[in-house]
Amino acid sequence: MAGRDDWRERTSETDLVDELLQPSGPHPRTRLLNRVQRGIGNAFVIIGALVGLLAVAYVVDVVLSAGKVPRGVTVNGVSVAGLDRKEAEAVLRRELGPRVEKPVELRAGEVTVSLDPGELGLAVNWAATVERAARQPWDPWTRALSFFREQDTPLVTVVDERTARERLDDLVERRINRPAVDGGIGFRAPDAEDDVGRGAVQPQAIEPKAGVRVSGVDTVVEAMRSRWPGVDRFDLPVEPVEPKLTSRAVDAALEGIVRPLLAGPILLRGNGVESVLLPEDVRRALRFEIRHGELHVMLDHAVLRAAVATELRASEKPAKNAALVSATGVSGVPKVLPSEPGARIDWDRTFTELMRTVTRPAAEAEAGVEAEALWGPQIPSVPGESREREVPVVYDILEPAVTTDDLLRSRHAPN
Repeated sequence: MAGRDDWRERTSETDLVDELLQPSGPHPRTRLLNRVQRGIGNAFVIIGALVGLLAVAYVVDVVLSAGKVPRGVTVNGVSVAGLDRKEAEAVLRRELGPRVEKPVELRAGEVTVSLDPGELGLAVNWAATVERAARQPWDPWTRALSFFREQDTPLVTVVDERTARERLDDLVERRINRPAVDGGIGFRAPDAEDDVGRGAVQPQAIEPKAGVRVSGVDTVVEAMRSRWPGVDRFDLPVEPVEPKLTSRAVDAALEGIVRPLLAGPILLRGNGVESVLLPEDVRRALRFEIRHGELHVMLDHAVLRAAVATELRASEKPAKNAALVSATGVSGVPKVLPSEPGARIDWDRTFTELMRTVTRPAAEAEAGVEAEALWGPQIPSVPGESREREVPVVYDILEPAVTTDDLLRSRHAPN
């Protein structure tokens, strides 16, 4: 028992010595560490409190905005924030309705056409627009920024592509596409009344004019899908359609060929007969053809022939064969009737000569047209004879089947 008491006494003494030797306060480094730890702890407490407050605010904001358009949302510049779907749709229809009903302007070159959006299959889906605008953002950062800035939502549009294409195709064909005017030669009534009686005709040039053709309807439909109603004016791409003739080619045919042909009556002189072609007769026979950028002028020989055949056919005659006529006199010697060649009008050569005779001076001087190149082999004109508007009728010689020589040879031939 006494030993245990001695041990306790020694232990107490040791503790007392240690306590006396220990410094009176905490070490400086320990105090700094304690302060840092307390600061960090306080910071975490503050941050936790702020996070908690923000979380509560976030939940409250989500709950309060449920079923309504989020804060800061606009549609095409019209604010619908805080409105329920029905109210938002009514506001959009009232504010944006007149804008989306505005006619759409379509331009193609110099042509401008305005059409109602409905005609082009364009419409706005108001309910879908509100539904898109009313989507609640779950991102806290986005919800926080909505206090300071607006978020614009585009309209949800509907484009009936089939209707749009059909309407555009119809519009293009009726109002925009314009074929090229190749040019040519037309005719009008003469200015002086006294010319009418002589069948006068006034030719005039029809000037070539370029056309236009729309080349991209699908491009316009796609543009309307992506840009309407923000954009209500669309350009239809067009390309020029060039005419087949130039003004120079038309003038060459007019001044070099047509005008000389119609300058006055043309006299056809046959064997003992004459016939006159009036300008109106020639006009009815004129034919035009575009080849390789040139306007070629031709005459319908059948039409010309019908105009002069009545008078000129009297100059045709059949060939006469040689014949023996029985003797009627005292001598009793048969008489030989000589053969005679016939004559038949060669209409094609006659009208070819007409073209060459009437048009050659003007064609060579003004248009540089070689008649031989255009109309084939020609009949040479008679030297020294003025034939500006006189044309000789060309005949084919018809040989008799039995000539005088044939008959005489047959008589003297031995039996």
